[in-house]
Amino acid sequence: MEKVIGYHKESSNKFFCNNCFQAEAIKDGYIQIKEDNLKESIYTCDKCGKKFGASEPWETSPDETKEKTEKTRISVLWYFLPILFGFFGGLIGWALLRDQNKEKAVQLLTIGIAVTGIAILLKILIK
Repeated sequence: MEKVIGYHKESSNKFFCNNCFQAEAIKDGYIQIKEDNLKESIYTCDKCGKKFGASEPWETSPDETKEKTEKTRISVLWYFLPILFGFFGGLIGWALLRDQNKEKAVQLLTIGIAVTGIAILLKILIK
């Protein structure tokens, strides 16, 4: 009997190792990935970041795990900065978050630019 190493959902391209999948308790549409599948592909758990491939689990470096955890810890409260202070709030948010989560940093800058643009347009239209 082959050992099941995790579960994969092709429609969303999600993979969970055995430990994380049990915690997720989401079983609809997932297929079992067994050890013989590892010869063809490399799988990375979407929850813990552990990599599987070539019949052996890969070690995840502490830096990769720390980086993944830090990205999820950034609060949605950061969005108030560009909303309240426009471009300058977005610029400050971008400068503070760009090393931790580049995606969210760019979003803050974009929101700041958009809020400033809307404020300028409203100022022109109200005259």
